[in-house]
Amino acid sequence: MTASITEQDNPYIIGVPIQKPESFFGREDLFRFIQDNLKQNAKVILLHGQRRIGKSSVLLQVHNFVQLEQFFFVFLSLEGKSRKSVSDVLYEIASEILEYLEDEFELEVDGVMIPSKKELQREQGLFSEVFLRQIFEVIDGKNLVLLLDEFDVLGEHSEDTASTHLFPYLKSLVDEQEQLFIIPVVGRRIDDMPNLLGLFHEAPNLRIGLLQERNAKRLITEPAKGVLKYQPGAIQGILELSAGHPYFTQVICFALFSKARDEGRSLVTREDVESVVDKAIENGEAGLGWFYDGLPIPERVVFSAVAEAQQIATRKAEFVVEDPLTVLRKYGVIQTKSLIQAGERLAKWGFLDVLKVLEPPKKASAYKVKIELVRRWLLKRHPLKQEIRELWESRIPKIVNYFDLREDFKLEPVESENLPCPYQGFHHFGPNEAEFFFGRKVFVEQLFNATRIRNFITLLGASGSGKSSVVLAGLVPRLQQEGNWLFTYFRPGADPFLALAEALIPLLGAELGATEIMQARQLAQSVAIGSLLLKDVFGQIKKNYPNYRVLVIADQFEELYTLCSDEPTRNKFLDTLLNPFESGGKSASSTVLVPILRTDFLGNAFSCFPLVDILQKSSLLLMLTPMNLEELREVIEKPAENLAVSFEYGLVQRILNDVQQEPGNLPLLLLEFALTELWQKRTQNQLTHSAYEKIGGISGVLTHYADEKYQQLSKQEKERVRRIFMQLVRLSIGTEYIRRVATKEEFQESDWKLVKKLADARLVVTNRSVVAGQEQETVEVIHETLIRNWLQLRLWMETDREFRIWQEQLRIVMRQWQKTGRDKEALLQEVQLAEAEYWLQERPEELSLFEQELIKLSIIKRSDRQKSEIIDNSYLVINKGEPVKKHITFPLIYVFLNMLAMLVILVGFSLFQIQRSQIAEIRTRIASGEALFASNQQLEGLIASLSSVKEFKQLSSNNTELNNEAIATLQKVVDEIKEQNRLQGNQGSVTSVSFRPDGKLLASAGENGTVKLWNLEGTLLGSLEGSQGSICKEGTVNDEASRLWKSLSEALGNEKVLKSNFK
Repeated sequence: MTASITEQDNPYIIGVPIQKPESFFGREDLFRFIQDNLKQNAKVILLHGQRRIGKSSVLLQVHNFVQLEQFFFVFLSLEGKSRKSVSDVLYEIASEILEYLEDEFELEVDGVMIPSKKELQREQGLFSEVFLRQIFEVIDGKNLVLLLDEFDVLGEHSEDTASTHLFPYLKSLVDEQEQLFIIPVVGRRIDDMPNLLGLFHEAPNLRIGLLQERNAKRLITEPAKGVLKYQPGAIQGILELSAGHPYFTQVICFALFSKARDEGRSLVTREDVESVVDKAIENGEAGLGWFYDGLPIPERVVFSAVAEAQQIATRKAEFVVEDPLTVLRKYGVIQTKSLIQAGERLAKWGFLDVLKVLEPPKKASAYKVKIELVRRWLLKRHPLKQEIRELWESRIPKIVNYFDLREDFKLEPVESENLPCPYQGFHHFGPNEAEFFFGRKVFVEQLFNATRIRNFITLLGASGSGKSSVVLAGLVPRLQQEGNWLFTYFRPGADPFLALAEALIPLLGAELGATEIMQARQLAQSVAIGSLLLKDVFGQIKKNYPNYRVLVIADQFEELYTLCSDEPTRNKFLDTLLNPFESGGKSASSTVLVPILRTDFLGNAFSCFPLVDILQKSSLLLMLTPMNLEELREVIEKPAENLAVSFEYGLVQRILNDVQQEPGNLPLLLLEFALTELWQKRTQNQLTHSAYEKIGGISGVLTHYADEKYQQLSKQEKERVRRIFMQLVRLSIGTEYIRRVATKEEFQESDWKLVKKLADARLVVTNRSVVAGQEQETVEVIHETLIRNWLQLRLWMETDREFRIWQEQLRIVMRQWQKTGRDKEALLQEVQLAEAEYWLQERPEELSLFEQELIKLSIIKRSDRQKSEIIDNSYLVINKGEPVKKHITFPLIYVFLNMLAMLVILVGFSLFQIQRSQIAEIRTRIASGEALFASNQQLEGLIASLSSVKEFKQLSSNNTELNNEAIATLQKVVDEIKEQNRLQGNQGSVTSVSFRPDGKLLASAGENGTVKLWNLEGTLLGSLEGSQGSICKEGTVNDEASRLWKSLSEALGNEKVLKSNFK
């Protein structure tokens, strides 16, 4: 060695482009490519390559290694110019050209005039006509080659800047100026820059790749020649880590030189190479990050998955490396199109090597990271868990005020039997589950297009049809892809103003914490009383997010009618909500409201005139119709397919057949629930016929599941479950049952523990909601499909119907009492109190503490009032209006008073019992009317319904629910009745009926062969008896049949009319 290493500077260069030609190695083929194309007059030569591959160094060395006397090479960097205007960029380019010619070539440029930015803004042609003309004179008429580094930054933005207009301008410049050439270098893939490809598609291009092995070895050994010697094993170890990548080669050698210098050694061994890997990663951190950050998120995830797959294979000493999609699937990550293509792109871009696939059935390719140092850096700095989380966060749009988030990926790998369920049971699909959401592609596109032209879009659909899923898992992710959207969510609930305020407060600059709940109440009150207009709130949100539009999702909009019992509040809310969209102001143009409403509540919505008006003028009404067979097939197959789980042959078609055989209103939710149950009983990676039969198929899955969970309870728990469910269901219009949101305060502590157990069984769902201005724990039936289809629950409701109707009325009184500050005048009165006393005695365990308190305070008030009245009356009775004499003893008076009080109570209770009996009779008539109508006894059903309404009018009761029930049943019968008259007289079944052509006579044929002739008033005109129940035998028409046809043909005027009835 000629020099001591301890006295030497580190000759390896990291972090900056190489300026000196003696420090630059290789790339001879690249420089020959440039030289040959310039000689052939190629005006544009495109160079591209990975980040940190040495592109800038190549450009800086062009004038040293491309020997062409007729060309002047000028290096320019476009970094930081993407957001500037074209005139600003041209001005800076001109200034840098002058500076480079003066510094590098020592040319005299003082006389060259550069047009000002304002002049270039007015006329871009001055750059070519004035500036370039002067430059060509300075270089003696030779050719000018602009070496444009960081050229791709001009493609990063879409505003009205250089990124949009400089590409076309440069193209026109090189076309016009014979002496002008450009060599742009881009770090992005050329196919990612359509503007560049479109303009320069004919230009020769070359990828700057890894160094050839001989040049990589020169880069290792020559910078430290005479100071540090590398053993062959050390050189091989460096090449295995760097794969000939110049930057990573320099990073490793820099660490090795520093280690050798610190230790005073002049020889590098293979062991030294392994020992500096962590230090090399530390030294190259900035470059490694830059190298990685330029990748899209799906590519990053797959990159890390490949690194982990290699690590697993190394740890297990296995030959075969798993494909990245299999690794990701174990973490619950779905195989999306972008992830499938990510591996292919990474291999195409030179980040991965494709490994030979040994198993022909294997679909996905296995890979290895091309550069081992990068793989080790990925394991340390970008572990797969972290990248999956980033992928997850990038995929899932943030919806303000939406709390139904359920993670579908795992932080640890899982085996196939523990794969996440891709079906959602009774839950709707949210943003988290968008990758599993199928079957509504066409409708989602309709919704997406609607947001471009309308600001008020009403989504209608039957219960369980997937309305919420379409918006949350379909529309929201679709808008997220478009960009520049914010999302917020609310359900109207019992206090719609507060619900809306909670959805808007975070967009006004706060997260919904304890303080913000108070702010939400203030906002709700201000909007409700009109001191703050909703359009002004939307306007402030627009100021906060000027480049964004806002999607306001009003889910389960029918809660305005089912949970908000105060009609003035409901109407005021609708007026307030609709106002910004009626006025069509600028604030509304950036806000899109999507109310999601069940079709059976459309009539309620149409009772609101402002809503009808806006629906007619400026809204779009979209109806979510049932899926066709192909869409249903997607719903069944695709989610499982995404997790590499298959269906046994014929099972998908069997499920589709069962769906078709169900009534036309089968909720999609029920299919989803059946698939969820089927998934839980799968065999390894297959869903089987046997499992489908075990769950009861489509028709029986719900009852089977609910009954199964119910039967697992103890006898005591079953009774408490009945009480719990009774509080979660209430009677709506007519005889329809709907779900009700109950609070924790309505249950005993032991019952609430059982509520949690039911939630675990997916029969109810618990949440935290703001109720009556306070955040409380709540519970509700998981979906109304359970209410409609679980027989046990409907039996409970029928049995407890009277009690639950009374309890709902009690709660209305209780809310009013609480609103008045617990005013004594708002307590229960007379008949109301008598009925309450009865239920307090019969079912105390089903009344909340608040309800019991209301009843007991009402009893105390009545008792006090009665005592006071009796004392007053005693004065009058005993003394005929004179004051009471002292000789009357108070104990005697109290005995008298108590006897009178008991008499009043007994009379009141007797009246209550009589009224209860009358109410029960009315309910019997209502039920009878419904049953008769359903069994085609329509006239009897109409009579029974009329009777129930008539009896209610004679009843001295303010029972609004009973009144509505009776009227709704009558209305249904009147609307649907088809029977006008009844013809009676046939024995047994009637097999056919035929009319005479003029419609005035008709004949009926019975199963016993008897034919009867009638007029339209129902009068029997005559009968023709058959022979022993048959008028034909062995296909031969007998005499009686001939006589019958003749008689009927004369009566009906058509001899063929009944022939089809006699074979």
